[in-house]
Amino acid sequence: GILNVLAAIFVESTHRIAEVDSDLAISEQYDREESHCKMIRQFFTEADFNGDGVITKDEFELKMQDDRCTAQLRTLDLDAWTVRGMYRLLNIGEEGVEVEALVYGLMRLRGSAKAIDMAMILYENKRS
Repeated sequence: GILNVLAAIFVESTHRIAEVDSDLAISEQYDREESHCKMIRQFFTEADFNGDGVITKDEFELKMQDDRCTAQLRTLDLDAWTVRGMYRLLNIGEEGVEVEALVYGLMRLRGSAKAIDMAMILYENKRS
């Protein structure tokens, strides 16, 4: 009777709320990732002193020697060892690394997939 109708309405409302919560969580995660990407891009754009879009080894090391900069990277779940490793990995011809390539590589190394992604990058780098 009426109790079944009320129960069905309650279940449907709960389901809709769960969908909204899920959508909100996904949206917040996307916004957080986008914000982190912008921060990493800004960090390394500042390191590119001549503005050519490529970070030379000297530019990179100068930026990484600043304790405030490495602290900022830690807030993004990136430690100096990982960042240096990614730079060395991408700096194949010793000509430097494009800012966007470094940003992309570092975004891939954040979070729980860090070790797997680093292994895949190393594997792909050896193949080419």
